[in-house]
Amino acid sequence: MLGFLIRRILSIIPVMLLVATGVFLLLKLTPGDPVGVILGPDADEERRNALRDDLGLNDPLYEQYFRWLGDAVQGDLGTSLFLNEPVLTALADRAQPTLLLTILATLVALAVGLPSGIIAAQNRGNWLDVGTMMIAILGISMPTFWLGLNLILIFSVKLRWPGTPRSRTASGNP
Repeated sequence: MLGFLIRRILSIIPVMLLVATGVFLLLKLTPGDPVGVILGPDADEERRNALRDDLGLNDPLYEQYFRWLGDAVQGDLGTSLFLNEPVLTALADRAQPTLLLTILATLVALAVGLPSGIIAAQNRGNWLDVGTMMIAILGISMPTFWLGLNLILIFSVKLRWPGTPRSRTASGNP
């Protein structure tokens, strides 16, 4: 059992290296210049070149990759160009809402799925079992972004639930 566990853990390493290489190359291939984002469009070429040297963007691609990989292995994910703060800090700031959303989604899934499963099991082969199964398969198959947009449309726009701003009519009257 221990040998199997060690082999599985060691097999993760090439996959992680492949994913890291893919992420790095995708970031390098995306259009745009990080120097332009940092300095803005009005910066002169001398300042742009100086910042490129400071960031190591003038180095060959393989040097940039190994420097980036070495820093990432040590837990240094760099500084966000948009937030101007360490990436780990930005991730930590966003971890709490993400965790809360995950917990709430799990609770909703349990609150709906558990009773549905019990009802389907009690009525095995019945129309209730088949209907519950169809709804479950539909729920799993539906893209979450599409479902989310439709739920916003239904509850916020159509039903105008409390807490959602009311839209004005064409005449400007509420």
